[in-house]
Amino acid sequence: MAKMGSKKKHNKQEQPPRRPTWLIAAAVAVAAAVAAVVAQRSDPFRDLDDAAVATAAFEALRDAQPKRARAAFAELVTRDADDSFAWSWRGRAEVALSDLDAAETSYTRALETLPRRLFDEDDNERRTMKTRRAQLMLDLERVRGRLEARSAPINSVTYHEMERRHWRDVVPSDEPLILTGFSTVLSLDLITDRCGSKQVRSRRRSPNSTAWAAMNEGEETTISEFIHSQQKDAAVFDWPLQYCPDLLSEIEVPPFAALDHVATAYGPSLFISFSAKGGGPHVDSGSTKFWQHVHAGRKEWRVASVRDWPRLFATDDNWRRAFFRDARCSGIFGSVPAECDDGFGAAPVDLFDESALHKTTVREVWRGAALPGEVVYIPMNAPHQVRNAPDEPTIAVSMNYVDGGNLEAARAASWAAPAYHPKWLARLKVHGRAVPGSRAPWYARQRIALASDEQWVGD
Repeated sequence: MAKMGSKKKHNKQEQPPRRPTWLIAAAVAVAAAVAAVVAQRSDPFRDLDDAAVATAAFEALRDAQPKRARAAFAELVTRDADDSFAWSWRGRAEVALSDLDAAETSYTRALETLPRRLFDEDDNERRTMKTRRAQLMLDLERVRGRLEARSAPINSVTYHEMERRHWRDVVPSDEPLILTGFSTVLSLDLITDRCGSKQVRSRRRSPNSTAWAAMNEGEETTISEFIHSQQKDAAVFDWPLQYCPDLLSEIEVPPFAALDHVATAYGPSLFISFSAKGGGPHVDSGSTKFWQHVHAGRKEWRVASVRDWPRLFATDDNWRRAFFRDARCSGIFGSVPAECDDGFGAAPVDLFDESALHKTTVREVWRGAALPGEVVYIPMNAPHQVRNAPDEPTIAVSMNYVDGGNLEAARAASWAAPAYHPKWLARLKVHGRAVPGSRAPWYARQRIALASDEQWVGD
């Protein structure tokens, strides 16, 4: 009996105390509330409609919050995997976060889904589709180029001396060249005589400038006043000679770039300098080739390989700011802030700074000095930089052109940077249904050649 009593007492002691039913219910409610808060924090857009999520995404871009923007665009593509525009803007957010693998995936998906978002039923719509595709392909190409640059080893740069050839013996191709056998015609006296009264804005290089070739415009003056002052800190830089027709008759065009051999050309442009300064590293726009004829002085050149353009930026942040403009400067938020411009957002490494180049993954650089009576030829999309002779005035004329060798590339470049016209008509597919793009809350922000409400004629 004693043993049995002891056992009952032991069993009673091992049984856990019973909790009141209300306490269990309260604990469940607290757990549910905590789970809801966690879910809301992990998915703050869950209860918003598409337009509200898109608004939040663009507000995050406007406020320089790429993580929040990424999450919002991720929510949009979760809801609609065919949302090409959300994929592309998600790619932009991934670039801002330096996750270029994710950016590559996003831009690839944006291209794949583009036909599911835009119609392709008339000339205007096909034009919009082609333009959008070219822009996405350019962004994807830039991301892939930087990914390749990231994974490349840092090693010594290989220098090549630019080859000299007589102009009769050459058909310019993929390497920069110095061509000989040309005459020298232009002089400071001749330019003053023919163009002295013409207005010009000299330019000055600033290492931190976001302008093209890092050249900022100065005060307006006349050609005669500029030449007379012999300014050391400024230059007549890429001044179109169309403003001085009296000098155009003196310009000699190399035979390979003559108008009967090219599809199109623009220029010629005049360069005058009285110092050793020059522009910053840059690539001429439009995938054009170009030549520069030296009439006086000496010009030192550095030219990098086309493949090395993404490698010329010391950091991912510099690369990003050079090729992916701050979303606040895109115009989708209305007026563009005054500090935004159309040039580079960050400068590449100086091609004349060998110590800086050796810290990058740049592989090849061509170098050479062009003298009076010589023409420098630069292939399309090749990064280049020039410095002038320090002890004498330099005069040169250049011209950009498109021939059979770069025609397709130039066409693609023009599609990627179109000048939209308000009469263009573009419809969008949203969940398989056509809507006027200018009325869709989410897509209205895209500025993709949309018709106005008054121009819209129906589905």
